[in-house]
Amino acid sequence: MNKWKRIGKDEKGQSLVEFALVLPILLLFLLGIIEFGWLLNAQISLTSAAREGARLAAVEKIEEFDESDIIALIQPTVDNNFSQFKVSPSIDPNLITGTGVYLVEIKLEGNIKPLVGFFIKEEFFPIKADARMRLENYFPDP
Repeated sequence: MNKWKRIGKDEKGQSLVEFALVLPILLLFLLGIIEFGWLLNAQISLTSAAREGARLAAVEKIEEFDESDIIALIQPTVDNNFSQFKVSPSIDPNLITGTGVYLVEIKLEGNIKPLVGFFIKEEFFPIKADARMRLENYFPDP
């Protein structure tokens, strides 16, 4: 009977077994956090690039408005992370609340490769961002 009491109290490998059971769950959780952070950083970068492009287009005179200037401004931000991106600048002809304020809008679309790729099965993940700013010193002919 004394031998059976010793066997029941021997717990030398218990913590190793518990760690082996919990480790896959912790790794999945950690990989999910890393993937989400990577995609969130890409979204923030693309939104910031769209905002910078809209600001450049808003302060430029419309006659001198050139899409290549916007692309050159946002290219360093976008090239580091995105495999491909598309810039769509446009001037919104609609007036806002009848005040005569015109807007310039920059839309960016990009594809980013997932860092981990465990949770997102596509090869590239599409991300979109847009920014609108009020045109400065723009008074069109009536």
